[in-house]
Amino acid sequence: MVKKVLENVKKRDGTLVSFNKQRIEDAIFAAAKAVGGQDRKVAKELTEKIVHRLKMQFGTAPVDIEAVSDAVEKDLIE
Repeated sequence: MVKKVLENVKKRDGTLVSFNKQRIEDAIFAAAKAVGGQDRKVAKELTEKIVHRLKMQFGTAPVDIEAVSDAVEKDLIE
């Protein structure tokens, strides 16, 4: 079985940057803190779920930043 690895994110201006799941975790935790949350573990778990979904959807192809945003929003709503 080939391991699917996210390598790049396509920014809104079309440039490619390295995928960094820590940025997703930090953004989720910052949003949680803004409403009184303190549990970094939950942010990490949500991030892993989001990254897994993106890997299944995009494989090794660059991920559009909008797809990342949509995945984060979907999981936060759920």
